[in-house]
Amino acid sequence: MKATAVWDALRRGEVVELPPDTLLADMGDVEEISRFDGMYGEMVLFRFGSEWIVREASDRRVHLLRLFPDREGARTFIDARIAQIERMWDGCGIEIDYGSHEAK
Repeated sequence: MKATAVWDALRRGEVVELPPDTLLADMGDVEEISRFDGMYGEMVLFRFGSEWIVREASDRRVHLLRLFPDREGARTFIDARIAQIERMWDGCGIEIDYGSHEAK
């Protein structure tokens, strides 16, 4: 998928699937901010100008990209996803919806 198509999809609010070996540097001046442990690999927070991207490894062996208008929204998603994963390990039986912008 070309960088312009990725940006267009992200700005339409879509969750974009990319192969794990795709470099976000190809999308422009993207800066890696921090990494977090996820269920199937790392979640990575990136900044692109005033926009924020969360890249998450999924159970389908693809990376999922989500665009957030601010750092607070991205961190809220990351924190909620981490809490979801922790509840899963506690045996509460929840399932993660990787196609959503929300983590509950």
